[in-house]
Amino acid sequence: MESVLNWVVVGIGDIATKRVIPAILAEPRSHLWGVVSRDPAKAAPYTERVWTSLEEALRDPAVEAVYVAAPVFLHAPLATAALRAGRHVLCEKPMAMNYPQALDMVATGQQAGQVLGVAYYRRMYPKLHRARLCLPRARSAVRCSPRSTATAGSPPRAERGTGCWTRSKPAPAPSTTSPRIASTS
Repeated sequence: MESVLNWVVVGIGDIATKRVIPAILAEPRSHLWGVVSRDPAKAAPYTERVWTSLEEALRDPAVEAVYVAAPVFLHAPLATAALRAGRHVLCEKPMAMNYPQALDMVATGQQAGQVLGVAYYRRMYPKLHRARLCLPRARSAVRCSPRSTATAGSPPRAERGTGCWTRSKPAPAPSTTSPRIASTS
């Protein structure tokens, strides 16, 4: 029988309720052990175990992994606390407010012997894959993007078979007769 990982989710916002919690519940090797939220009533529909602070949740020896989906300015302190307490951490993006905080998080995970991950799922998006295919061609083009929704001047052209949009010359300057929003100051 496979082991099951007991998760605590910190934060009960959109990402947690629409993506993270459903994914944990759908994964047979994961179990939603509890939720940390400033408002326990928001977390109650998801689990019986609700804490108002991560420190309280980390006192429970059954907690094995922590998903940090709190506001960004709390990512580093919460993840670091969980790593120091001997828990694995998966942190929502961006992982920290700055590079030194991110380095500290990585060092803490290594020192504690725990896994630190960043939930940057978009790197697998098909659009980003196509963009990576376009990048070698971008040296000869002014612009390369997987999708163009608005252009100035002539529209970009698709390169056959790549899904990439390129423009072989710079777009013309915006018209000086375009409507402008009046300043209220």
